[in-house]
Formats: sequence, C-alpha cells, structure tokens
Amino acid sequence: MLVRYATLLVILLAGLASGEETILRTMHTSASPLQCFRALTEDWIYRQWSRAENAAFGIAPETPWRVTMGPAEIEEGMIKVLEPGQVFEYTEILDDGTTTARFEFTRTDSGTTIRLTQVIPWGAGQSLRAAMILGQRWDVRLRLLANYLNQWPGSYLTTPPGDGPYPTLILLHDRFGQSKDVREMATALSNRGYVVCCVDLFRGDRTSDVNEAQRFMSLVNDEAAAREVSKAYEKLRTLKQVRKDRIGVLGMGYGGRIAFRAAAELPGLRAGAAWYPDQLPADSLLQRVATNFLVVHPTASASQPTALAEQFSQTLMQQGVRAENVLVIGEAGFVDPANGPAYSANATADALRMTINFVDRMLKL
Repeated sequence: MLVRYATLLVILLAGLASGEETILRTMHTSASPLQCFRALTEDWIYRQWSRAENAAFGIAPETPWRVTMGPAEIEEGMIKVLEPGQVFEYTEILDDGTTTARFEFTRTDSGTTIRLTQVIPWGAGQSLRAAMILGQRWDVRLRLLANYLNQWPGSYLTTPPGDGPYPTLILLHDRFGQSKDVREMATALSNRGYVVCCVDLFRGDRTSDVNEAQRFMSLVNDEAAAREVSKAYEKLRTLKQVRKDRIGVLGMGYGGRIAFRAAAELPGLRAGAAWYPDQLPADSLLQRVATNFLVVHPTASASQPTALAEQFSQTLMQQGVRAENVLVIGEAGFVDPANGPAYSANATADALRMTINFVDRMLKL
C-alpha cells in the first residue's frame, strides 16, 4: 500500500534570537488505530520496528519513557495518554528544554490516518538547524513504522542467532489475543532453531479477562484473520533468515481453526499443528489442505478421546487431511493462564514436546 506523507512546516518566530517550530505530518496505514497506538507505546513492539536497542514505556496515563538507540543515543521524557488507543503525547527532555510530539489515530475505511504534531523550541543555545534535525528523526521513523504497520502490524518476530536460513513457524493465538504467554512460547520455539512469527489476529485487541475474550469471539472475522496470516507468510518469505520451503503454522483454540484455513489457502506451507481447535473450517476448505497436520486434543484420560476429538478426527479423515491426532491430559484452553482452572503447565509441556517432535520431522528433515 502506498504511504502518503504530507509535511507542513510552520515556523513561528517570537523574535530574532528564539522561536519554535511546529511540524505537522500525516500518514495512512492499513493497520487499526489500536495497532498504531500500541506500536508507539509498547516496549516490545517499538523495538521491532524502530531498531531501538531497548525501550521502556509505562502503562499509567502519565508515566516516564526511555529509549536507547545506541551507546550514546538515549531519549527520554514523559508520555501522556489523553485518549487510550487514540491520542497520546511524548514530551522529550532535551539538553536545554523539551519538545512535545502529539499523535492522533483516526479510523478510516481502509485503516488509520496517523497525525503527528511536534513543537520544537529553538534559540537560547539551540539553533534552528538543530531543531530541524530533531524534527527530521520522525521522518525516518515514520517510514519504518509504516513498513511495519502495513506488512505485519502487531506481530511478534523472533529469530535464532546467526544468519540462517532457518525453518519457520507462524504462531496463532487463542481468544485472549497476542498475550505475553504466546510470545514466550515463540521465544521457546526460536531457541529450538525456528524463526517464529506470532500474528495478531485481533487487530490490537487482547485481554486476560474471560468475559472480554468471549466478546472478542463474538466479533471475530475469519476472513480478516486469514488475510493477516497470508500477509505475514508473504513477508516472511522475503527474509534471508527464513527457509522459504520450510514454513509451518501452529495455532491454539481459535488460532487452531485459522491454522487449518491457512493451510488450505497457502499451499506453500509445509506443516500444520492445532491445539484444541474450537471448530473446523468448512469441508470445502478442509479438502484443500495438502500438508500434514498434528492435532492435539485435551482429554480426561490418555486412552479415551472426548466426543469432540473423535468427531474432529473423523471429519479430517473423511476430508482427506493427513492428520496425526494425539491426546494430552487437560482441558481446552490448557495453554493460557487466563483460562483459570483449565490452565495446565503439564499439558502445555506435553503438547509442546509433541509439537516440536512433529515440526522437527516436517520442517528440519
């Protein structure tokens, strides 16, 4: 998607020796307003697109922030959230004053318009040229931000050390959204030698509340979620660390449903795995799944599958999906602590062990 920048410089002079510069910038992205907001105010997302070495943003309405771009390049100040997910301000501390950057996110039919208003003082020790250079930093960062938001907004990418190329997994979250636990699983898989991309299927929404998660599920759009997976898949194929012929998908719960759909729509996928999928796609889609699949079913007894597990196994067999069905002791939702009593570290460990064994066979051999 073309990103359009409109830059208007308005220099307001209070005298010959001092003044301030107000810089206005706008850009459009296909991401949601919440994804744009998170990309600029959350540590792990900010580091991914800005190339910062470290970043720290608080979660209170007004809190300090600090970003390290290099050994001698540290930026810090205060962040004020004026409207959650819609408007916030960075106030950056300079050697001889402060500068404020205000971001506003407006939803459009095709995504979001981001408006940046930055007021930069100059004079009394800071030249107009220095003020201009300070403002130009956002020209660079907005280009990087646009690239991230248009190609895989909200996604989390982790890679093993070295140049690779490595086998790759697309990881799809359950009903709570892109949680910390999902990202930690991505890191664990990366430590096993995989490039892992966690895709944001909910356009920035995430929660640890069961009732809120149920609301998410009432609003999900499978087609939109599948498009996000396809977008991430195409982007991954451009990375030098990725083996383009060794890409698989792993989904949990709702993500398991989308994993099957992705396998039907992306014939280049080499392997698929689904943990307790909440439902299967239509038969017409399942018939197009050509890759091998591992399906992990929770059960009260390792020797007795549930009725739902038996139904899924029969449907997959009837539609010609080459599926390995395995059982773990636990309940649906065992991977996420937000599910309360259903959460099981033992079931998660068992499912992860079985999945690693499967994807190693499919993607590494």
